Amino acid sequence: PKVMAAARTFVAWCLLLSTVHTAAVSSRRRTVVRGACCAGSALLAGVLSPAPVPAAVSTADRVDTVRTVARAFDKLATNWDEATTDCRFGEVKRELLETSQKERLLEEASTNALFDKNATMNVLCRRSTGLVRGVVNGPAAQRVEGDLRLLVTVVPEDSSDDFVELIESWSQARSAASAAAFASQTGDISAINTYAKGTDDGGSQNLSEARRNVQVAADVLQKALSLCDAGMTTGS
Repeated sequence: PKVMAAARTFVAWCLLLSTVHTAAVSSRRRTVVRGACCAGSALLAGVLSPAPVPAAVSTADRVDTVRTVARAFDKLATNWDEATTDCRFGEVKRELLETSQKERLLEEASTNALFDKNATMNVLCRRSTGLVRGVVNGPAAQRVEGDLRLLVTVVPEDSSDDFVELIESWSQARSAASAAAFASQTGDISAINTYAKGTDDGGSQNLSEARRNVQVAADVLQKALSLCDAGMTTGS
């Protein structure tokens, strides 16, 4: 209260002084006074308007976050080939580049190019882990470990040690998946060079390792959710 009263008094005197325009007060001094008034006003605003307190996150919300991430990881592992294959590349079929095929190339380009590129193009693919890294390193996945540690109090008491082990397993699996996905994107031939759609991409140990750890992480979260559900049911 004393701080607030002092701040109000200070601002009031500043405003009064700033309105006095006598010959004895120079333009420079009036500028200083006005600056002091602004500082005092900011101080008063800070005292009277404290920063809002963020709303507390409920246990149910934390469980929902974990459940959402578990589903995303499981869906990613299930649709792995589709999620890690990028077929947005292409090249004109070589036989159409021969001089004798010039008329055919022009005909195909004028009639089918906008509708069916398969007639003139070979579709090329490249392995990509952009979607994988987006899921594994996304904001929701990063929050899961913190949420799980706060949910320890929810699980049955005789399962708390198992729950803590699941938290560690989740952290290790997610980190391993992220590292393997990064290694694939920067070092695998199939992620650097293109290959014809439907052909063998040469395989990738990094991609296989990333997929395995994504599935492990999903399974770990499912087990953790089962313990949370059991504890919340018993507690209710």
